[in-house]
Amino acid sequence: MNAQKILVVEDNPADVFLLREALRNAGLGGHSLEVISDGEQALQQLKHDAVTQSKPKLIVLDLNLPKASGFDIVKAVRNDRNMDGTLVVTWTSSAAPKDRDILLRLGVDAHFIKPMQLDEYLQIGTRLRGMLEETN
Repeated sequence: MNAQKILVVEDNPADVFLLREALRNAGLGGHSLEVISDGEQALQQLKHDAVTQSKPKLIVLDLNLPKASGFDIVKAVRNDRNMDGTLVVTWTSSAAPKDRDILLRLGVDAHFIKPMQLDEYLQIGTRLRGMLEETN
């Protein structure tokens, strides 16, 4: 698999660390991983990426972020034709069915509840690898 850009939008350093390890364990360590910790900065970066045609292949984002929510980011990505083909995966500590339903209507490719165990993080890494492989 060619190296691709993965954008992680997450404000919790521990979750970033565990997700990075899960991606590395799934064989995605060679991909370009960019981490942004606030929603507004993520929106600005995505606009820049769309213009420069350096869009991420995969975005993994938390829903509860400072300055702009994960919902805002999903809407922006799905409304930008330059972002067509970008996989959007959300994850949150909330198990609220309402959030999941809204996200599916907005067009996320997958939605995860943040894991409590390391092996669950590793499973997410494997699922993300599978999603990337399916789009190649």
